[in-house]
Amino acid sequence: MAIPGVEKNLLQMKPGEEREFDVSQEEGFGRRDPRMIKIISYQRFISQKINPVPGAFVNIDGRHARIQAVSGGRVRVDFNSPLAGKELHYRLKFVARITSPQEKAQSIIDHYGIKAKATFKEGALSIKSGGKLHDTVRNFLEKQLKEWVKEVKDITYEEHEGKPSGKSGAESPGEKQNKQV
Repeated sequence: MAIPGVEKNLLQMKPGEEREFDVSQEEGFGRRDPRMIKIISYQRFISQKINPVPGAFVNIDGRHARIQAVSGGRVRVDFNSPLAGKELHYRLKFVARITSPQEKAQSIIDHYGIKAKATFKEGALSIKSGGKLHDTVRNFLEKQLKEWVKEVKDITYEEHEGKPSGKSGAESPGEKQNKQV
């Protein structure tokens, strides 16, 4: 889940070690690509009830972008990462190596702000939450868990009655602050 330059350094570190390093744009978020700047009709934003404002971040067709300019019924949108074309400086402390499937799964759940507890036994991952997880959150979480925790063969849920669990409620992670166009 890390950019290549960070991952390369992490693989060389031991728990407890601290390190500062620079990451080139090639090992970071890549060079800025002028082909990633697109012109989109102003009407497309209005039909989605979005007021396009320069500097705003939006989600268009499942891709993150920043609005650069609005004029003459057209909106210039940049799909480059805000960190593209930049050399980055990192300071990391390697706290611990997560090795067990249960720890890996719990770290992913926590990373996305989902209020749930993971337990793992013989390929089966059980996720207990204080409320019902929305289907969108479940689907997203299952995809992440199966991609990053190879030992997981089956996922079950134990959901207690109450309000929906998960930071994103009815929206998938990241959608809350990004509008769909």
